[in-house]
Amino acid sequence: MKQTLFVILTFLILIIFIITSCSKSNIPNCGCNSPTIQNVDSMIGTLKFDSSSKQYYITLGYISLYAVCDSNFTQLRSIVNGNNQNISYQVLFSGNVTKYCIPDTIIGYNYNMYNIQLTKIKQK
Repeated sequence: MKQTLFVILTFLILIIFIITSCSKSNIPNCGCNSPTIQNVDSMIGTLKFDSSSKQYYITLGYISLYAVCDSNFTQLRSIVNGNNQNISYQVLFSGNVTKYCIPDTIIGYNYNMYNIQLTKIKQK
């Protein structure tokens, strides 16, 4: 009887552990809405527009690449002034950095790529 009770309790504890460990959080671990991993302040980079992804990026040479989360950011719009094609501007920027979601299809990914929610940007 004791042995059967022990097996049942062990089984129930195992089921509870599995259920609680599999529950998902509503906070994504990557992307623009994920937790901030770093704040950058007054960094110099190059603002570019990628027409294939329709996304703005800020590069720091070959070191890091930041995907801009809010392309309607007022200070950003004043820099590009409606010119989305073939732009490249030296900028001074600040913002909140989050992890970038790397597609599963990319193998050998070696960039330091992040998302950035801009708090300040101006043409240098």
